[in-house]
Amino acid sequence: MPKRSPFRRVQKTNTSWDQVAKWYDQLVQEKGSDFHRQVVIPGALNLLKPQKNEKILDLACGQGVFCRELSKQPVRITGIDLSPQLIKIAKERNQKNVNFLVDDATQLKNINDADFDASVCLLAIQNMDPLEKVVEQVNRVTKAGCPLV
Repeated sequence: MPKRSPFRRVQKTNTSWDQVAKWYDQLVQEKGSDFHRQVVIPGALNLLKPQKNEKILDLACGQGVFCRELSKQPVRITGIDLSPQLIKIAKERNQKNVNFLVDDATQLKNINDADFDASVCLLAIQNMDPLEKVVEQVNRVTKAGCPLV
């Protein structure tokens, strides 16, 4: 009788917010919730310290709240999310220097190596599985020594 592996097979979890996209958009709306506006966005901007002409990747950007705030800076932004519905909403509110893509943060198939000066992931990393793959991909697409907020 063959031995069974001590490791059980883990099936990849669908972490897309597609099914709740409309609800989430109603919750945070165009500029984000009070928590976004008063805590998360100012804190992230303080840590990120965006510089002119930097390319910034927003992982799990949802419907683009932080991307829209970043678009007020002289930077180039790419927002990715696994949810086509949230990306659709983000594109409807698109700013001129924001590119939105449907992509999986564990794979980042649409992003080239060392293409970004910084990456940010706000209020979403707990929904990403496996997290190790996300970190590997961020390391791949962000220039050496550049921040992940």
